[in-house]
Amino acid sequence: DRTTYGSNIVNVKTNSFAFRDDDDFNPIEADILIFGDSNVASLSLDFRDTIGEQLEDALGNRYVAANMGVPGFGPDQSLRRYLAIADQSNAKAIVFHIFADNDLGDLFRNNIYRLTDSGLEESRTSLESEPLFLVNRLVLMRAVNRVILTSGLPLNLLDLVSGPDYYSPYHQGMTVPILSDNENEIEAWTEVSIKEFEQYKNGRYTSWVADHYDYGIAASPTGEMASTARGLLTGIIGQALAAFPGRKECLLVVIQPAENDISPSGASVEHDQLVEHFPEYNPRTLTDISAKAARDAGASYINLFDVFSSDPGSYYFSFAEKSADNHWNAHGIATATQLVAEHFSRHKCLQ
Repeated sequence: DRTTYGSNIVNVKTNSFAFRDDDDFNPIEADILIFGDSNVASLSLDFRDTIGEQLEDALGNRYVAANMGVPGFGPDQSLRRYLAIADQSNAKAIVFHIFADNDLGDLFRNNIYRLTDSGLEESRTSLESEPLFLVNRLVLMRAVNRVILTSGLPLNLLDLVSGPDYYSPYHQGMTVPILSDNENEIEAWTEVSIKEFEQYKNGRYTSWVADHYDYGIAASPTGEMASTARGLLTGIIGQALAAFPGRKECLLVVIQPAENDISPSGASVEHDQLVEHFPEYNPRTLTDISAKAARDAGASYINLFDVFSSDPGSYYFSFAEKSADNHWNAHGIATATQLVAEHFSRHKCLQ
């Protein structure tokens, strides 16, 4: 499929196992598995610039990396995708990507796992029948988006893929627009974050495609929402680590900061606006929570906050290629993959 991003036309292809690769190989055969969201899938980049291809290049093209990224996935969905193949996988190394922008809120929206006195437990076990959680969600999203774009009808993707327990702030008389007044937008999305967490605590989930910056956690980094997210993420990373048969240093958590947090301006929301609304706001909050969760789980991790914040304009799309796109660009991926390759080489993960 051809996808247009600004002046760029990108050819997006999935193989028969529903991950983005030109070769039709089973992911259980790969040396490296890479899990994550749209930053990993990288639909706005040519295939040669994606994280799997760049990592293979950085390692001298001696190993095969499977890009298992799916747009909209959170760490909980990445874990479920890994557990489905963990017993059969020959992978010697794993990249577990966390986008410290919306991934913590995904844990509440999805409500796949809950914290109990005995640890992390599944709260939703029959996900196979739900389109948003299918392994081939990438193929589904592309197909549905084609229908919407070519029909010219004002269709809402949420109406097409709602779950049996469906809830959306849109249906609660609450508008979640892209507003010209950023202050109102911050207030609206913060209210959405709070409602999503309330839904989670009430045993429900929010089944929709659109993610958003974790305003609720940024507003209160020491609050219940933040501590719950950290506990859930710790358990998720811990379960991935327990399922991985290799040495624990070879499951590497890669934490990508939100563009909102590393850029004083130029992102969708500027720092001074966040500070004005949230007295407790700290640009490191979301990456710190993710890093602490990795440490608590006993996993190795790379926090890209300091690297990316040194020159934020060179790592993200929205400064140059595409307005309002908060994904990392090819240079951002190249920088991250070089650090990943060095880590795997240093720990002799692939020998």
